[in-house]
Amino acid sequence: MSSKKARRKARQHQEQEESRRRGRLSPTTLFILTIGIALLATVVVALGFTDRSGRGAPPYPGAVWSEPHGHWH
Repeated sequence: MSSKKARRKARQHQEQEESRRRGRLSPTTLFILTIGIALLATVVVALGFTDRSGRGAPPYPGAVWSEPHGHWH
């Protein structure tokens, strides 16, 4: 192994150890985590503000509820 290659490998190993000691998240992990939290918050808010008490009013005049299908026709 050439000395240049060995120094590069040692430096890379040292950088990995330093990043582990700091315990910081990488920007990619932080971005994915942020997107996941935003999606979770959206679902929680949507479930909190939807009316799940029954089938509600017909979406248009003359619509009939289909019990076997569970939606309006």
